[in-house]
Amino acid sequence: MDAKRKRRVKKGCPNPLFVKWLQEWKDEAVENGWKSSYTYNKALNSIKRYPLPLNSGQEAKVLENIGDKVAKMLDKKISEYITSGGSLENLHQEPSNTLSSSKVA
Repeated sequence: MDAKRKRRVKKGCPNPLFVKWLQEWKDEAVENGWKSSYTYNKALNSIKRYPLPLNSGQEAKVLENIGDKVAKMLDKKISEYITSGGSLENLHQEPSNTLSSSKVA
């Protein structure tokens, strides 16, 4: 019997800017020897595994390993992104050198 199986087609990540920002924060934490690098890494993995687009840090709080602080940091980056000329419609597109990294508080 030839049973047909459905194959999942993996598209790109639906939240590329969130991934970019979390990666920047994680890299900075590693460079400075901060223990928060583990937190950012866990949050980064959660975002990468999530298959749906997110529009805010508050929406991301439903994910494992994303708490109030990371959610607020994401919301702040989104507002900076929009202020610098980005739009919510472009939030889910691959970044093309959008909004350079800013230092973590």
